[in-house]
Amino acid sequence: MGTSVEIQISDMHVGHKTAIMYPDGNLDYKPNKGQKWVFWVWQSQFLPAVEKLLDKYKPDHVHLSLLGDMGDIDWKKRTSFVWTRDTEIIRDNAVTLLKPLVNMADSVHSVRGTLAHIGEGGGIDEYIASDLDNSVPAEGYKQFSHWYALFELEGVLFEIAHHGKNRSKWTDLTGLISLGNEIILKRTKNGQRIPDVVSRGHFHWSGHIPDTKPYTVAVASWQLPTDYVYRIDPTVETPHVGGHVVVVRDGEIIKGERFKYMYERSKVWKPKKGIRKWLKK
Repeated sequence: MGTSVEIQISDMHVGHKTAIMYPDGNLDYKPNKGQKWVFWVWQSQFLPAVEKLLDKYKPDHVHLSLLGDMGDIDWKKRTSFVWTRDTEIIRDNAVTLLKPLVNMADSVHSVRGTLAHIGEGGGIDEYIASDLDNSVPAEGYKQFSHWYALFELEGVLFEIAHHGKNRSKWTDLTGLISLGNEIILKRTKNGQRIPDVVSRGHFHWSGHIPDTKPYTVAVASWQLPTDYVYRIDPTVETPHVGGHVVVVRDGEIIKGERFKYMYERSKVWKPKKGIRKWLKK
């Protein structure tokens, strides 16, 4: 055995006006302020941090996991806040964004996200996965996206999927604790091996519970708040932007690191002095 590094990314939602996009000058649509910030985090913060980590651990194998909703075609047509529904444009933009990570990786697993975002049969997630080098195909199918995936790196068993347990905004880690306990019960009941690492996306939130088995992880997104987020709770914490990395060696988890970046949603407004001078005229 040796050392492996697992890189996890989720919920890029390429195609939505609040989500990351590659600033392709050939497109009619130009990224807004929020999208420029998310891309800046991706290009200037996250990718260099991952490269630094790889340089530190010098792994024998690098694996990339994409946890769903990598593109967003708004399949149910619930919003007009998308800059395109063209699957080729979304695929090409997402693949361009992912290329630096794919070039670092020796293998790639892609799981499917939410039907309303990606479309039927894996939809845009399948379209993106099929265009990535080193994608691991779904066993028994001519497809490259999975609803759920199990894989082993250096004797450590990983389980990835998009959807997980709901969490309360008052007790953020409750969903992860519940997910870990449920997996232990189900695997024990069925006489199956309990995964060492369990990761989920979907909630646009970054969290993990280290020093437990399974080590449960919620992977952040690459999307800022949508109109839906503001509607259900305008004071809610900004969705976390970022990813997660797990380093394993000789059957053990050496390091689990979350990369979390926060966008300042609103500043306190104060009137400028002299703002009422116009009344005296």
